[in-house]
Amino acid sequence: MPKQKGKPNLFWNYALFAVVYFLQGALGLVAVAIPLFLKEVLGLSVSEVAYIGAITGIPWILKPIYGLVSDSYPIRNKRRLPWILLSASLASIGWLGTTASLSVVPFAIMQILAATGVAATDVFADGLAVQVSRRAGTWGFVQSLMWGSRAFGAVITGVVGGWLVQEVGHRSVFLLTAILPAIVFVIALKAKEKPVRKGEPFWPMLVKVVKTFFKTKDILAASAFLFVWFMAPSIGIPLFFHLRDTLQFNVLFLGILTSVLSVGGILGAVMYTKLFDRFTLKRFLTAMIFLNVASTLLVFGIVGKTSALAIYFVSGIIAFMSLIAGMKLVAKACPIGVEASIFAIVTGISNLSSNVFSRALGGWLYDLVGYVPLVWIAAGAGLLALPLVRWIRY
Repeated sequence: MPKQKGKPNLFWNYALFAVVYFLQGALGLVAVAIPLFLKEVLGLSVSEVAYIGAITGIPWILKPIYGLVSDSYPIRNKRRLPWILLSASLASIGWLGTTASLSVVPFAIMQILAATGVAATDVFADGLAVQVSRRAGTWGFVQSLMWGSRAFGAVITGVVGGWLVQEVGHRSVFLLTAILPAIVFVIALKAKEKPVRKGEPFWPMLVKVVKTFFKTKDILAASAFLFVWFMAPSIGIPLFFHLRDTLQFNVLFLGILTSVLSVGGILGAVMYTKLFDRFTLKRFLTAMIFLNVASTLLVFGIVGKTSALAIYFVSGIIAFMSLIAGMKLVAKACPIGVEASIFAIVTGISNLSSNVFSRALGGWLYDLVGYVPLVWIAAGAGLLALPLVRWIRY
């Protein structure tokens, strides 16, 4: 583990970054448990499950606010670690509350608390990672550690989550999930952070960032493109219950599919870095629009377990290459001096589109037209971003 002469031992900082990102990947632990719990225990319809997913995605669009708050209001002269302690506690409380939820409203409230805790912890940990890696000269190592931990968490917890639901039930899975942010809390107590004298003024910072956002054409173009692209109605929950109810896949196999999707995502990241990074973003994003449409229509080819494994693997490759290209677009468009804040705003906008609007729209359309027409509509909606590619100049 990198350590320079005269520098503090940052073992616990690196452990913190690894566990925070592992936690994000490990949310695959509940990918099977939550929709089944909502439908089979609480009695929700497929569309209502999608609506709950949209509601609990709201905390992820507030990431810029979390960052500005930690910059402006240090606790005991520290901007990140005390806030990580608070947010990790909130995440644990949310998951413990989820374990005890007996109806829809308490479940939704607890999930919003849990999502707020996880999203805020991500922002605070990213800020601390920037500080630490700049001082120690270990940015490449830190990035590899974080994203490797996230990928590892995503791959193993899909299978484990499906098996646990089958063997011990939904609530035990929620309880296990509550332990993960508690581990973040314990490690954060041991990590180090350089003290600051005072925070940055909140409102002047917010005004500056918002003005810069609306004055920067490249950022506006990137935001509009990503919002339209990611807003195609989600088929995720309807597909999940199609596999469960129509094709009769058991919960263990549904967990395996979650892991296979993540394995495909890892390969997609490698493929993008090794093969496609040299292409212009405009050209690559155009290709990815068509590939995502094809990926959506591929679900019609799922007729058994073998076809499901193959299609989920391919879909994971395409989805992660699309995500990396989208984030690279934002990074290129961000103006110097407020990169972190602007990046957080644009990712918040994309989260609003993909985690809230897309899920809610998918649930509404499923009730309106059914599963098969929904898939065709989702595929067609993916083409709506095509005219916006001309606004991209990279």
